[in-house]
Amino acid sequence: MKAGMKNQIMLFIVFVCSTFQVMAQNDTMKDLVYKSQIMAKIAELEMDDILTLWFTDADTGSPIEGMTVAIQNSGSVKTDADGLAMFPVVDDGEHSFITQKEGYVMIRDTFTVFEGVMFFNKYSIPKIMPANRIKIVLDWGDSPSDLDAHLVKDNAYHISYRDSATSADRTAWLDRDEMNGYGPETITVTEVDNNALYHFFIHNYSNRDAVNNSRLSQSKAVVRVYVNNRLNMRYQIEPGKTGTIWNVFDIRRGQIQPVNRYE
Repeated sequence: MKAGMKNQIMLFIVFVCSTFQVMAQNDTMKDLVYKSQIMAKIAELEMDDILTLWFTDADTGSPIEGMTVAIQNSGSVKTDADGLAMFPVVDDGEHSFITQKEGYVMIRDTFTVFEGVMFFNKYSIPKIMPANRIKIVLDWGDSPSDLDAHLVKDNAYHISYRDSATSADRTAWLDRDEMNGYGPETITVTEVDNNALYHFFIHNYSNRDAVNNSRLSQSKAVVRVYVNNRLNMRYQIEPGKTGTIWNVFDIRRGQIQPVNRYE
């Protein structure tokens, strides 16, 4: 190949790489702006004694519009274009709700109100899946900005953004990585080996070099496990714990077993 042609190809590669980098930066900025706008909207509604539940798609992070949310002692509302279900302030304590939208898993979950304010209001819901499929979904608050979900099958694979996005046998993969807070970060498993041992944990990548910090435990992180199109398990991080890793659960002999250990 002639030198001139090589130079042209190299310039083209540099141009393409630069273009993708700018696009990625623009996408990140759009995501940050969107989330800032959502938080501002929620805060403004709270000042008017309106509470919100925020629903996003577990695979894409996009808002779920038009979802019916039946709230205990408050009636039913539909989510708006931002995925927000809005309703008047309810009494302090834990309240249950049910969601329903065609194409999405129906969930029964709860939220907690303290002094008229929602403790945590983020829920990422998967679309209807084939039978026996598992979705592991992580939601959290605005900080730390980058929490990573990890699924390890002993002596087989390690699913995460920085290890492998898809297992070699294509039975597990990372649907979505989130680096700007709130989530979702989602892992799908299509097949569980009953003779294998699995570990699921969360790593505080933002503060990975800090020793004995409690920022992960302050993240309000929630892990929801969906099995056969049902919310099977829900794990809430404990405040006041130190460590950059939250070992959430194991899968032994095909059964999900809580671990809840910090290190």
